[in-house]
Amino acid sequence: MTTDTLLPVALDPALPSADLAALVAEAQAFVQRAKADKTRTTYQTAWRRYGAWCGAHGLDPLSPDPRQLVLFVTELARALKTASIRTYLSGVAHHLRQEAVPVDLQHKAIVEVLAGVARTKGTRPTKVAPLLPELMRPVLAALPASPLGARDASLLLTGLHGALRRSEIAVLDLADVEIQARGVLVTLRRSKTDQAGRGAVVPLVAAQEAAVCPRAALLRWIEVRGNDPGPLYVQATRTGDLRDGLHRLSDRAVARIVQSALTRAGRDATGYAGHSLRRGLATAAARKQHPLAAIMKQTRHKSADMALSYVADVELWDSVSNGLFD
Repeated sequence: MTTDTLLPVALDPALPSADLAALVAEAQAFVQRAKADKTRTTYQTAWRRYGAWCGAHGLDPLSPDPRQLVLFVTELARALKTASIRTYLSGVAHHLRQEAVPVDLQHKAIVEVLAGVARTKGTRPTKVAPLLPELMRPVLAALPASPLGARDASLLLTGLHGALRRSEIAVLDLADVEIQARGVLVTLRRSKTDQAGRGAVVPLVAAQEAAVCPRAALLRWIEVRGNDPGPLYVQATRTGDLRDGLHRLSDRAVARIVQSALTRAGRDATGYAGHSLRRGLATAAARKQHPLAAIMKQTRHKSADMALSYVADVELWDSVSNGLFD
């Protein structure tokens, strides 16, 4: 992005411009923060892929021709799911607009090819398996008695009790957790559905049984980690020791921790991911017949339809055919 795209008029070389240049730099920083880090990364990946595809076929990536985007969508449909194709297309459109190239994703040809892809491939997302409390017990019991085990126990219990997304777990700092007598208050400064950074406070209620208590696990982990400010969950070596310095885990590392913990406990990790913790809380709460509003309060869902998708498997069996011949 150039200076001219941010200023209403070009800078006059004869005028003092140091202050304006500083404002431009600050404005560029704000523009960079307009989208979440993960979204920016995905959009950059989409643009690189589009550029490579155009180069391979002798096409201009800055062409506004919608037929070119139709062909790119068709290429993506060979390997990607419908939701990923839409995200990639949004990423390409974003970069084209940054270059002042007019692009209309509502063009009839683009809309129709996307509709055709959706009908062919379907739009139902692949659901991860919920990591339920009854499975969490043997998983926690199998963790090693090491700094790595203390970290993983706290991470798993925090993610489950808080119904946290893997990205929310990864960005937590030590300053974001407040340990109280009744449990832990976790401050989420920004999340997938809160890009404006309004923040939310999520309670982790202490459990009577220390082995499954998020408060007890967090205290054990902080005792190992230390009280230095910085990321709450940090990287460890393969031998189970903490790396020198406080190096933050990535959100993908959170998913790997869930999967490796299941494998260590002798369970099949297929179908499990970082989101299994969030789905585990929602599913367990639905089984206990907690009201949907109470589940949404903990999961922080704004849409009842989205929250219902988390508990649909539980309610699926609440059918009028149940006990039909009783």
